[in-house]
Amino acid sequence: MGKNKARRVIDHPRSGIAFVAAGALIALAACSSGTTSTPAAPAESSAAPAASSSAAPAASMAPAEAGSSFEQISQFLLSETGSYSSPPTTAPAPQAGKNLWLISCGQAYTSCSIPIGAAEEAAQSIGWATKIFDDQGDPTTVTTGIRQAIADKADAIFMYYIDCVYAAEALSEAREAGIKVAAAESADCSDLDPAAESLFDYSVTYSGGLDGPVSGGQSPYAEQIGLWGQAQGNLGVVKAGGKVNALVFTDNYGFGGKRAAEGMNEVLGSCDGCTSQVIEFPYEDLANGNLATTVSQALLKNPEANVVAAAYDAIAVYGLAQAAAEAGRELIVIGGEGSAEGMDLVRAGQITLGAGLPLGWEGYAAVDALNRILQGEAPAPTGMGLQLFDAESNVPASGGYAPPFDYKAIYQQAWGV
Repeated sequence: MGKNKARRVIDHPRSGIAFVAAGALIALAACSSGTTSTPAAPAESSAAPAASSSAAPAASMAPAEAGSSFEQISQFLLSETGSYSSPPTTAPAPQAGKNLWLISCGQAYTSCSIPIGAAEEAAQSIGWATKIFDDQGDPTTVTTGIRQAIADKADAIFMYYIDCVYAAEALSEAREAGIKVAAAESADCSDLDPAAESLFDYSVTYSGGLDGPVSGGQSPYAEQIGLWGQAQGNLGVVKAGGKVNALVFTDNYGFGGKRAAEGMNEVLGSCDGCTSQVIEFPYEDLANGNLATTVSQALLKNPEANVVAAAYDAIAVYGLAQAAAEAGRELIVIGGEGSAEGMDLVRAGQITLGAGLPLGWEGYAAVDALNRILQGEAPAPTGMGLQLFDAESNVPASGGYAPPFDYKAIYQQAWGV
């Protein structure tokens, strides 16, 4: 992720939230309310209804990777489970009475509140006390939250979508105090600088790739988000019958969105005679209403384009789908991770396809890993993988994407609760 001492933009590839952290302009008084527990996060279903087995239209094309055609990958990832597998079914018996602090990237944003709320629910189910520190979109306040956790004699901390560099000194202090730190979708200090010390005890990993389990069952987020983009690119090629002229849209700041766009672009442009280009737009366009105009202008300049892709859900929801619908020609619309709003557009025929990403599962996986780490055990593979959706497959009757395993029930059974 790009770093700027005066301003940071957090682009969340799952919901596409984009918000500014202007450290010099945000009152530090906001930190004082950080320990207040927020209301329960919006519900996210932990298991999908039975999915249709309908396959995408056939196409005869060059392989996307050795031994796997675009169609084969797409059919596999449109299946009822895709490359997901079960969460761990056994775990050490949780030790009640632990104190877990949850550091949120902004409870006003569902992409932060859902995983934090899931982790809170999971922790409380095994008898742990929880406190939420809300950075309100300003990661420069996270140091305060971590130091409050130290003062509260926390046993563990879970950070969501907050990079180590914003609180390295405080994280070092937490390590000295014996506090275990788990993170999800966050860059460790050593990820950004190989010479730096790793200050996370665990980062949530993923178990499934494009055509099956990943090696070792644990893929880091930086790799998985690229595969997530590639998965959608494969189905985009199939839907276009192997004749792709694609425009892939992402903002000009965030790591996650850019890496997803690279994955899409890489595959969409790889078939014979296919072309694809990435178009970056100012992140402000998500909020100021300019995004639909940006997409419309790009479509006018590229009259042969037949695929438009959003690197994350909010790009489709806040402008791309509208511009595509108004373009006056048939377009394949790749729309992201399946938020409730995004799935409404799939059901309305305005988004053609996407790839689901389960936020709540990340929160449960973090608590499971911390339970193991606190008892001297290694974290287990999470089971999270890849699954595509389109109008015929893996779209629930209402609401957002639901993963193919009831992860809550499986984790709780493993914990004996």
